[in-house]
Amino acid sequence: MEDIIKKIIQIDQNAYENKQNAERTIKRYEEKLEDIFEDLRWEILERAKEEVKSQEQAEIEDCTAMIEDLETACQKDIKRVEMQFQQIYPVIKKELLAHILGEYLGMV
Repeated sequence: MEDIIKKIIQIDQNAYENKQNAERTIKRYEEKLEDIFEDLRWEILERAKEEVKSQEQAEIEDCTAMIEDLETACQKDIKRVEMQFQQIYPVIKKELLAHILGEYLGMV
């Protein structure tokens, strides 16, 4: 009878040790999984940052090109207006001078 009780106690101790070992193993795997998940999370974040940075750079380049196009178009418009002004300036100058002199001479 004593042998049976010792055997039962031994089985119980073995079961307890097995349970403890299993719990330690589970805990180690959980810690490893947490580390893996954390690494993956950081990798995903880094990839997302790189993608956003790349898209941002592409948008900056597009906007820069549009600004340059607008500046070129504005410069062309300015030159066109300046040329038109240069063409009509002598006429306006003569007409204005004639008008002023006519008014002045007409009053005198």
